[in-house]
Amino acid sequence: MDSQSLLESLLSELDIALFQSLSPTDDFPMFQLLHEPPSWVTAFAGIDRSNPIALTEVFSYLEAFLPEAQESWADSNNSRANSGVWTEVDRQGKTQQLEALALLVADIPLLVLLNLTRNFDERHHLYQRAREIALANEKLIIQLNHRQRELQNNLEKRLQDEQTLDDIEESVRNNASAVLICKPDGSVEIMNQALIDIYRVKEPEEQNESLLDKWLKEAEAIYPEIHRVVASGSYWEGEFESHSESGAPKWIRLAIGPVLDTSHKLTHYVCIANDISMLKKSSTEIERLADYDFTTHLPNRRHFWKQLTKSLDKGVQKNSVLALIYVDLDHFKRVNDSLGHHAGDFLLSTIGTRLARCIKHGDFIAHLGGDEFAIILELPHSTINIEKIAQRVQSAICKNITIDNATLKMTASIGIAMYPKDGRDATSLMRHADLAMFHAKKMGRGKYQAFMPNMNYEFLQMLQLEIDMQKAVEQEQFNLVYQPQVCCGQDHYLRLEALIRWKHPLKGSISPARFIPIAEENGMILDIGIWVLEQACKQAKRLLNDGFNVIMAVNVSAKQVRQENFKELVNIVLKKTGLPARHLELEITETTVMEEMEVVVELLKDLRKLGISISLDDFGSGFSSLTYLKNLPVDNLKLDRAFIHELPANEESKAITTSVINLAHELKMKVIAEGVENQEQVEFLTDKGCDYMQGFLFYYPMEAEKIQEIFTAIRGVANH
Repeated sequence: MDSQSLLESLLSELDIALFQSLSPTDDFPMFQLLHEPPSWVTAFAGIDRSNPIALTEVFSYLEAFLPEAQESWADSNNSRANSGVWTEVDRQGKTQQLEALALLVADIPLLVLLNLTRNFDERHHLYQRAREIALANEKLIIQLNHRQRELQNNLEKRLQDEQTLDDIEESVRNNASAVLICKPDGSVEIMNQALIDIYRVKEPEEQNESLLDKWLKEAEAIYPEIHRVVASGSYWEGEFESHSESGAPKWIRLAIGPVLDTSHKLTHYVCIANDISMLKKSSTEIERLADYDFTTHLPNRRHFWKQLTKSLDKGVQKNSVLALIYVDLDHFKRVNDSLGHHAGDFLLSTIGTRLARCIKHGDFIAHLGGDEFAIILELPHSTINIEKIAQRVQSAICKNITIDNATLKMTASIGIAMYPKDGRDATSLMRHADLAMFHAKKMGRGKYQAFMPNMNYEFLQMLQLEIDMQKAVEQEQFNLVYQPQVCCGQDHYLRLEALIRWKHPLKGSISPARFIPIAEENGMILDIGIWVLEQACKQAKRLLNDGFNVIMAVNVSAKQVRQENFKELVNIVLKKTGLPARHLELEITETTVMEEMEVVVELLKDLRKLGISISLDDFGSGFSSLTYLKNLPVDNLKLDRAFIHELPANEESKAITTSVINLAHELKMKVIAEGVENQEQVEFLTDKGCDYMQGFLFYYPMEAEKIQEIFTAIRGVANH
């Protein structure tokens, strides 16, 4: 038997048809069959090996698969694409289960059609049974989660309402879930009978270590970020293997919720644990499915940890390099909250598919849960440009996704850690990738960051700064300074911007650029923001009483804007301080407006109805559309200082600045230029009709007493 006959016999036995693409880049490419057609192929159309054929006209599903196939043919590093299984009905009315593979072999673009009908029914029955068992398990988990969260919320509310511990203990005494309420140091306040019975724990006074510490250590093997999450006062939940005092292993589902007092100080942790060992052991049929995520069909966290350990072992043996890329989607929660969980699931599935296409055969990608993905790359040498791979990942995520007629553009914060440079074991490598991702998120989201050793030190510093910030709120270490805005024309108002400062008793002045992002992250910005607003309004009222016709500008954070009662809070401050609304201006960043356009626009309209004016801060730094600008209820545009800094030397900045000033005036808005530092900038801005300027050339930020002197001098000059 010659080689051609052997090939045709083999392809026939395997129910395979092999085609070559004759025009791989065309929208409607032609294909050539490379052997005698099997009978199931001719049942669809008169296909023979002598004439090229447009397969997309024969198999309609291939039209959707074609773009992915063309990508694989064009990229020698990503030379395989899989269509998944689909169903077609042939000319005789028989249903056939087909699958397509696009391959690039020796630079020849090939399309392989596989007929899976023979064993499909058997596989379908097996998968259906596994799916039924898995869905039953998932239903139990959902019920358990619901019960667990209801109990968690109930206990946290009771603690916040300062109910007595005896009352709370009575309410959980006979609960089926194990309940532990402890102080931040782990010392037990309440533990119910279920905790003692199920996990064989001793009474608090007999324990060598706190149960909370024990759980954190056990969970760390799967969730290395747990210490950071819990220490920051955030809610955490997960599943891991735990051991009772007797040493017996159990799988538990644990939720840890922080309880904060009215000053946002952590007072307790509420821990709810449930034994899910039986669910974990329910069936050998779904053992494999336990390693895969239901939403994305990618390997899950459990599979990821096994693979990471395996890859590291291989790295040791081969003395090779490993890269761990940790991907955290930015603002994913907003998609769930605004469009629903079905949209969130579709988004995760779409991004999971895109990321899988980004990596080459042999690399590994997993969905760790929620909005987190991880990629393991086994690299032949350390000179591979890992940043280029990170850029490719970011580009895949950034492509538009349409869900329910809404077009979304997602970004991700990406952390990178390398073996052996950044860690030699799975836990430390993952912890460092997580830390690098955290730094990327701090840089403004949509960024990637490789791990650097000083990040450990910076992270500890950040935690200490968070603790110090709590004391700063309690001990009133914050104060406000004010920077005047200079009018370029005739305006009877005197304008000021209120700026927060922090004088640490030991560390001296701490820049807002350091502490504001942390306050945004942990929610303290809500308390700080309302304090700033009240102090600024008080100062404006004093100046008003002294005869100065002042407008006070106050910055408002994204988190404040998302408060449901923000308008009411502002109104309360105005009434409390006695400041008329027309003397207050709120500054909101362009990015905040664009991220939640509909909600923010309605809020701004309501604030303007009160008489408050609105400034769009850092205009030009974000991704705004000039089409949206005309619909925004905004009084002033603050030009981003990046443009002003380059004036008048940079032609592009000159053009943008001129256009923005002209556009703003067309829309009946005023323009404020911030960061003005030299006379050339003043002359250019004045010539272009800028309305107000602010910067060190005129005034540095100053204490309230100094402002009184400055305004008195300005009034004196105006009166001459």
